[in-house]
Amino acid sequence: MKPLQLFLYGLAIAVGALGLSVLAANARSSAHRYFALTALIIAGWTLGVGGRLGGSAIEAWLRLSFACASLIPPAVLAFVNVYPLDGRRPARLVLRLSVLLGCLFALLSLTTRLIFFDPVMTPTGLSRRAGPLYPLFAAYFLVTWALFLGVLLGNTVSARGRARAPLQYVSAAAIITSAGGISTNLLLPLLTGRSSYTWLGPCFGVVFLLLIGHAIVRHRLLDVKFFVHRGLTLILASAVSLLPLALPLVWFGPQLSLSLPSSGWPVLVVALLGGGLLVPLTRRGALKILDRYLYRAKPDYQPTVQEISKALTQVLDRTALLNLLVTRLTRIVQPEGLAIYVVDDTVGALAIRHVAPGESFPVPGLMPRSVLETLEADRDVIEVGEHHRLLAELGWALVLPLIADDVVIGAIAIGAKLSGDPYYPQDLALLRTLANQAAVAVKNAQLYAEVVLANESIENIVATMNSGVIAISAEGRITLFNRAAELLTGLRAEAVRLQPVNVLPPCLGEPLTRAVADGKVITCPEITLADGGGTRSIISTVSPLRDKTGAVLGGVSVFSDLTPLQELEHERRRAEKLNYFESLASGLAHEIKNPLVSIKTFVQLIPFRLSDTRWLGDFGRLVEREIDRIERLLNRLATLGRASTRPHRRLDLRVPIQDALELVQPALATKRVAVTTRLGERAKPVFGDGDELTQLVHNLLLNALEHTPVGGAVTLELGASDRQVTLTVADSGPGIRSEHLERVFDPFFTTRRDGTGLGLAICMGIATAHRARIRVANNPTHGATFTVELPLAGAAPSAEVSA
Repeated sequence: MKPLQLFLYGLAIAVGALGLSVLAANARSSAHRYFALTALIIAGWTLGVGGRLGGSAIEAWLRLSFACASLIPPAVLAFVNVYPLDGRRPARLVLRLSVLLGCLFALLSLTTRLIFFDPVMTPTGLSRRAGPLYPLFAAYFLVTWALFLGVLLGNTVSARGRARAPLQYVSAAAIITSAGGISTNLLLPLLTGRSSYTWLGPCFGVVFLLLIGHAIVRHRLLDVKFFVHRGLTLILASAVSLLPLALPLVWFGPQLSLSLPSSGWPVLVVALLGGGLLVPLTRRGALKILDRYLYRAKPDYQPTVQEISKALTQVLDRTALLNLLVTRLTRIVQPEGLAIYVVDDTVGALAIRHVAPGESFPVPGLMPRSVLETLEADRDVIEVGEHHRLLAELGWALVLPLIADDVVIGAIAIGAKLSGDPYYPQDLALLRTLANQAAVAVKNAQLYAEVVLANESIENIVATMNSGVIAISAEGRITLFNRAAELLTGLRAEAVRLQPVNVLPPCLGEPLTRAVADGKVITCPEITLADGGGTRSIISTVSPLRDKTGAVLGGVSVFSDLTPLQELEHERRRAEKLNYFESLASGLAHEIKNPLVSIKTFVQLIPFRLSDTRWLGDFGRLVEREIDRIERLLNRLATLGRASTRPHRRLDLRVPIQDALELVQPALATKRVAVTTRLGERAKPVFGDGDELTQLVHNLLLNALEHTPVGGAVTLELGASDRQVTLTVADSGPGIRSEHLERVFDPFFTTRRDGTGLGLAICMGIATAHRARIRVANNPTHGATFTVELPLAGAAPSAEVSA
């Protein structure tokens, strides 16, 4: 079998395998099916051309080649109709007509003598005679192929993006292959009547195979993923590397055959091939030994970057990280010295943090200011040529910036190489990459240290808090449960941490869930919590936790036990009550003791003064007066101590005010005190008892009158808002001492010698019975002002104000 024939057979198998692989990638795609059909037809045509070179069954092989050639135009036309997109070019009618004509010419080629006949092999090559339909066959082929090329080029020009690159290779493969095949297998036979060079046409299939294969491998033509095994590429590379040895061997082979015996040829070939394959290994080993001896470091870029990246991601402690950087960079670069500077906030500059162990080259404690300014301005490597004087004095060859968040956070100062070699561009590229990774790692280490410190501080603070603290994540998992929370809930932190929030009591878990869902702060003023042995009252505040963008990351609940506060409040009220009764008893004893002393004195004198009628008359009047005094005192105490049983009704507050003014008018005139009233023209309706309100205003006016000097002034003003009526009584007296302001409403508290200390206490009782609030304050200039705020009659239903 001839070598050319073997080549064409192999080419046919390769093209057919290409078509089958494309079909296997996606058998459902029309583009894949038509491409596979085209490749198989071309493979059949190539097989027919190769078969007839054998010299036997020439007519059968020629009929096969003509039949396959007849089907190539409609196959490729169908392919470009659906690739890259299913379109309408050419028209369906034209496509169907080409398929019909192709099938017809293929059938005629296989069964008749209308296309060709009488093929014979001559010394100059194949010769055959053209049939009557051969010119029509040639015209059909050329027209259909031209239509195919026009559509293909149009698709290529209109394609955009990723689809254009593979189309360009398909167009190039189609143009080159078709030009060669049509020239040698159609036009030359048509013009000369001889087929001597038809074997050249299929050889252009090599171009088709290479271009289409390249489009598949590099540009994913038809989305076909073709991977070449690493071992195959190694074999191909080795074969290519042996070509320089093979070519001289072929060239000088005839001369060597004269002097070299036939048995020596295998040894020579094996020696040359083995030596050629061992040269790269021996060269690499020798270079490694010599580079190590000469302090040369030539790291493999990709493995070095991967190795250091992996190492940096495994270290979070900054000291360990800097130590790792120094060790790895020293091993990679082999410099005379290396130092790392990191920003020190205490001095506001880059301070030395680590130096290569065992190396001695000048390392100042702080990065020189001019170098730092250059780093901040250029954000790139500084070489000794750029800062020759300063870097040369320091013995530094390079300074690499460590930049994170667009800020210089550190720098790496590197000395010259021990080998004396300069830093080549590939060295600088590697060092820039490593510096960028180191900057990120140093920044992460700083942030990690800050987070650890913050977490420790938070944990210590939370652990010592008397309030319970519970935090959950956005997924509803418990992330924080302090000691106080354990004591208040009866749950153990180890048992609930990382558990769902529903393991908590509902009064704690439900607010946390709602705060995370709604993103709002929830306050629970007083809730009951079971702690396993009983219940207690707590107050809880739940807040959502957010990041800088406002997204909810979780929630935190802070709750405190109200039991101690409630006990303190109970004790305070009890103490106040005891103090109140003590004051009441003391005042009552004082007020009753004085008249009783007078009565007792007269009673002791009765046996000696029975005959003194005048004395007995004085005695009777004194006893009656003192008993009336005690009775009035008891009546006022009764008014102070019991709530009124009289019903409240709607009334205009101005009426009891005017009644009270009439009662004090004589006293005001006697003391020449001017009264200014501002009651307004509109009614001020309230719910209450008119007599009690008159007494309230009367007592306030008497109190103001008693503390106002002769010729002074008293102001009485009445105002109203949407919900309350406000009465103010102001005097022009000296005011109330600050230490007495909180006691003026206490029973029996008075600053006058003849006062009982019950007037203002009674006012407080009347105000409380009317759901009013009474307070006192000194005026900015002089005097005091008493304010009474009563609910407006329309602000509450009458049922609530009836006593």
